[in-house]
Amino acid sequence: MELYINTTKNNSKKIELKLKRKNRVIAVKEIEAKQSQAEKLLAGINSFLSQRKVGLKDLTKIYVKNKKGSFTALRIGVVTANALGYALGIKTSTLDKKYVKELKNITIVQPKYEKEPNITLKKRNT
Repeated sequence: MELYINTTKNNSKKIELKLKRKNRVIAVKEIEAKQSQAEKLLAGINSFLSQRKVGLKDLTKIYVKNKKGSFTALRIGVVTANALGYALGIKTSTLDKKYVKELKNITIVQPKYEKEPNITLKKRNT
């Protein structure tokens, strides 16, 4: 089975999970997650899989959307997919193969950021 993760849906307000078997989507779940993808993603994956009586060890590949989202939402999805793939010993991938790196026995998906992150704190007037 293959797991698809998208943390960029509706401008990062939702997480979309899909489960595929033999190139056919067999289940879809959307999770409301405005600015809370980090808190909801792993719990959402766990709930999504267990509701369908699928274990992590049943996964053979993880796909992740790696473009067109906010810096943080995109990073959370890609990092989670890569970490799960590494921990489970399965490949991670994305639609655009140029962002997939093969390293020995693992694959890594690189995020494709649309712009530079704006993650610095603004200076206060004192």
